[in-house]
Amino acid sequence: MAVVRIKRSGVWDYFAVNVTDDSKVSCLLCPAIIPRGGKEAKGYNTSNMRRHLESKHGDEYATLAAKEKELIKEKDGNNKTSSAGSNSQPTIIDALMKSQPFSFDHPRAKEITKKVGEMIALDSEPFNVVNHTGFSRLLKVLEPRYQLPSDKYFAETLIPEMYCKVSLKLKDVLVSTSHISITTDVWSSVAQDSYISLTCHYVTEEFTQKQLCLHAAPFNDRHTGEHIDNMMNKCLEEWDVSGKVHVIVRDNGSNFVAGLRDAGLPSIPCLAHTLQLVVKDGCLAQPAVVELTAKARKLVGHYKHSNVALQSLLRMQEQLGLSPKRLIQDEATRWNTTFYMLERLIELKVAITATGVELEVPIELSSSHWALAEKTVKILQVYEEATREASGNYATAGVVIPVVNSIMRSLEVFDSDSGVMKMKREMLKSLKERYRHMESNEYYAIATLLDPRFKQKVFSSSTSAALAKQMLIAAHEALEGEERIPKRPRLESDSSAINKKKSSLLWKFCDELMDENSETESSPESTQSVVDAYLKEATQPRKSDPLSYWKRNQENLPHLTNLAMHYLCAPPASVASERLFSTAGNICTELRNRLSPTKVEYLLFLNKNLPALDYDY
Repeated sequence: MAVVRIKRSGVWDYFAVNVTDDSKVSCLLCPAIIPRGGKEAKGYNTSNMRRHLESKHGDEYATLAAKEKELIKEKDGNNKTSSAGSNSQPTIIDALMKSQPFSFDHPRAKEITKKVGEMIALDSEPFNVVNHTGFSRLLKVLEPRYQLPSDKYFAETLIPEMYCKVSLKLKDVLVSTSHISITTDVWSSVAQDSYISLTCHYVTEEFTQKQLCLHAAPFNDRHTGEHIDNMMNKCLEEWDVSGKVHVIVRDNGSNFVAGLRDAGLPSIPCLAHTLQLVVKDGCLAQPAVVELTAKARKLVGHYKHSNVALQSLLRMQEQLGLSPKRLIQDEATRWNTTFYMLERLIELKVAITATGVELEVPIELSSSHWALAEKTVKILQVYEEATREASGNYATAGVVIPVVNSIMRSLEVFDSDSGVMKMKREMLKSLKERYRHMESNEYYAIATLLDPRFKQKVFSSSTSAALAKQMLIAAHEALEGEERIPKRPRLESDSSAINKKKSSLLWKFCDELMDENSETESSPESTQSVVDAYLKEATQPRKSDPLSYWKRNQENLPHLTNLAMHYLCAPPASVASERLFSTAGNICTELRNRLSPTKVEYLLFLNKNLPALDYDY
């Protein structure tokens, strides 16, 4: 093994580390003990030793200096030898060139400008960030030769150019995509400009889900079905994807339903939006709950606006051994924020009650209010879980049937409280009405069968499961054509395919449904052994990625895999469009209300698509 020799300063020829204190050295020429310049090893240096030699031992210091001078000459000679044939001494012209600012078209300057443009789009920065003193000083330190263009250049030239380049890249991606799903929504900015969004969802050849923003287009016409029809067809034709759309996920507004129907585009309602309507219909509209939420809102508002009350509440939590938390104020348009408000109130009930007595808070909840709050939170817990499930980045339409049937089962559980049962009945009625054709809808039924975590086991009846199977067989035969698979396929399962019972309230009811349907047999009349074999196989774990199953089985089940990529590209909710407009809210602010709708669209488009396309444009 080679020995690595570490060169050390020649000054150590005259000193040795002190045996009793390694932060000091002993002079070998006299009895002096010299500090090494620090209390810890990382602070040690040889400066004190050199000064001691220079002041006390002049001859030795001169010898040391001569040796170091010879070493420097030797090193310079080696450097000149290694660079033979080149002029290592820069000319005056070279030195002047290195001090000159970059030209506008210099490659380094163009790259920096491009990254500044990306920063503006990705971080929702205003165009005039380039005029901010701190940002200019930072760039001056990082690259003194770079000169920032004006904010007008970024707004009028660079961002539009980036939009065009990313659009071309996105079109290239869509050309190689066989089927996509769309989510859509409408939003109004603080400047009273309306926008319609189209986000595209598809499954790649590597079996990963991707989301892209096609449009956040200005939409200042009346939001009628006719105008939605025209705008939707115009947007899809612009991207040349009209024939590739699997399904469009939209809200429950009659204008969207009519507009997409007239456009000849298949659509399904957003699961999260539908659950919100169900909760409002059956729970939050009940007089007792209306009174409860109104009082809870005022109570939270008191602690929000009174610093004395807030600090007392925080101190009280500490005295009770709790981690200090603040109350949550709800938003009238989002039922789940009301759930979070009541949940936090219940969590801090003892601290709130004690603080109220101490400060004589003007608003208080009675024992009946607290009891109703606990029951309401318990009922809404399954809805909150379902909304989170539908809002996940990689959720598919295959979760709609298991989620809705699980909620229905939770609502059928008897409760001795008549008020609670009334809420459950109203919500169950609303849910059944809104999803009365759910299990006969091919976009839900086939997606559920092709989700290896659920298959036929989450349908409400064997009749519905059999109908869904016939839909799958028909779709399979349409792909298969005259080709027939001669033998029963060998399926690759996940090694941990047995589903474990979860503590989740939502999936508790789903597990019960799956257990009851575990003996469901495939129809003996089926001529598709490949479908039978797939459906008979054990379901995959709840937390597994359904697409990873199809990636493993793409060779064994080519047509089912193709169908899975088709049907599982659809999300259960239009959350992607809502998130797009959340970003829009950071761009169109009160301080930036004069941005043109076109620039808003450019910035939103780049914000969402640059990361999705890995900045490759």
